[in-house]
Amino acid sequence: SSAATQTLLLHPLLLWTSDIYHLNLGISILYLKCSILFEGTNTPLDCPAGWTWYNGRCFVFVKDLKRWIMAENTCLSMDGNLASMHSMDQYNFIRELIYNETGKHTSTWVGAHDSAQEGVWMWSDGSKFVFKVWGENEPNNIRGMEHCLQINHNGIYYWRYTTSCAKKLPFICARPL
Repeated sequence: SSAATQTLLLHPLLLWTSDIYHLNLGISILYLKCSILFEGTNTPLDCPAGWTWYNGRCFVFVKDLKRWIMAENTCLSMDGNLASMHSMDQYNFIRELIYNETGKHTSTWVGAHDSAQEGVWMWSDGSKFVFKVWGENEPNNIRGMEHCLQINHNGIYYWRYTTSCAKKLPFICARPL
């Protein structure tokens, strides 16, 4: 089975989400959900063109290969930061965004680093670093040079941080609304 989700804003205070579930044997189920938006609530329409809304923030995948610090500077120039993640749902959303842009789980910079103090990880947007999906024996700081987080290393689901923040990778920016 598979699912396709569509979000529509048909009225300034109503947000409709439709999920179409395609089941085996040619059966499809349409599930409609209406959310009431209160004054001050943000919607997908609040994101700039080319950005994708998720849970109150806008995200964009940037294919340009850059070092971690240059990727962060690029995100700052777009009023954001390299993306932080705070839940498994958010992590899966970011992985799906990368996959939709590249057709694979491409190694990508996100905003975590421990460059201020070894082993003390933080997000470049200043949010708390409480959600973690470290791979086995990670983080390990091989050769004392692993200070920036890349996700999808070799397409693998868990987090691995790279041997150098100078490695050039595409990246995900996020900006609050």
